[in-house]
Amino acid sequence: WSAVQRRQEEKGFKAMRSPTILFVTTIMSIGFETHGIDEQSEPTPVVTQARPADFGLRWIRREPFTITSTVLTDKTFDVNTYRGAGLNTVLLWETAEGVLRDASRAGLPWIYHAENRRDPAGEGFAELVAMERNRAKQYMATYSGGKAFVVWDEVKGAYLDYVRKSVGWAQQTFPDLLVYVNVHPFEPGANYWVRGKSAHKVSAAPDPYNYEIFLRDVIRRTGTDVLSIDPYPFCDEEEYPFYGDVERLIRETYFYTLGTARDAAHEANIPYWVFVQAFAIPSARYLPSESDFRMEVFVPLAYGFTGIQYFLYHTPLFTGIMNTDGSRGELYPH
Repeated sequence: WSAVQRRQEEKGFKAMRSPTILFVTTIMSIGFETHGIDEQSEPTPVVTQARPADFGLRWIRREPFTITSTVLTDKTFDVNTYRGAGLNTVLLWETAEGVLRDASRAGLPWIYHAENRRDPAGEGFAELVAMERNRAKQYMATYSGGKAFVVWDEVKGAYLDYVRKSVGWAQQTFPDLLVYVNVHPFEPGANYWVRGKSAHKVSAAPDPYNYEIFLRDVIRRTGTDVLSIDPYPFCDEEEYPFYGDVERLIRETYFYTLGTARDAAHEANIPYWVFVQAFAIPSARYLPSESDFRMEVFVPLAYGFTGIQYFLYHTPLFTGIMNTDGSRGELYPH
């Protein structure tokens, strides 16, 4: 596709019917919002008036440039090894309190992220929300170093009112912390309104509801301080036939995602961050080469992104910056 053809395709997309110390958590809202989900919901909370509209930009200007990576376990976590990879902030993606303890003791800023992408109509949703909020307050009171929240992950449009409740709660409870939302990248034919089948009866998606509209909807309806995206371009052909042509994927989706996120963030006068692919999953995603890795960092910097988040540092499930056994992987020196 040419750039013009791609934009026409994107704008013509119709969604299918069916969302440094950094403290990042998926705090899911308890109440049910009216937006084709529940007509008996309470009003969306309004972010405290004491919080300036340009809070995100002010935060970025006063903090060091954030370079972080997701940590899923404390069994092999070592502060010095982590710092040796050029990382200055910990992004805790699962509940591994030992990482918070070690990071706090070492004066290393940390990010906390809890369970995410729950169906608001699912069993135990309200209890999960209460548990996560209590845990967030406990960790903030116990360990020094928290700076921000990531609220939900790869949220779809139908659930943005839930996210707004979460953002409002976090901004009011911790007014000095950054609160932001992460969303998925552009994909041809993707559904930006709902993820799979929902237990809720959701309203039909607005028509049109393409990626450009979706990103602006996320910013407008959630009140996020930062727009975060996670384009992972290095895919294996076996699992993703279209993505087997990585050059085409980068040309037609990766650059488009970065540019669209930049434009939406500029319009709203908020910063924008990016997740960098630093992992390999057999038959799905292959490990970036050294040059791939450089591209994933320097291209977003050229687009004006002000935070780099590597997914991921270590998990025993598949290769990241560290190998599955906790030893240094191929990407560690880069």
